[in-house]
Amino acid sequence: MAELKTLQGILALIDVVNFTGQAEKLGHEFTGKFTGYSQEN
Repeated sequence: MAELKTLQGILALIDVVNFTGQAEKLGHEFTGKFTGYSQEN
């Protein structure tokens, strides 16, 4: 069985180019395609 460890730290997410606002306007389908494309490259 795998041993699990608890990690402590800080996660900061910064929306520099207003991705959240743009994603809400464009819809889930386009946002999903864009996110998948950017993760590949």
